[in-house]
Amino acid sequence: MYLFNVDESQKVWLFKEFLTKFFAKHYRKIL
Repeated sequence: MYLFNVDESQKVWLFKEFLTKFFAKHYRKIL
């Protein structure tokens, strides 16, 4: 993961990107 010297707003953005991609990837499996 990307946890090297990024400011908080960038961490939040990366985390949201990760969640979005993860959810999109597994969305059909969940339903």
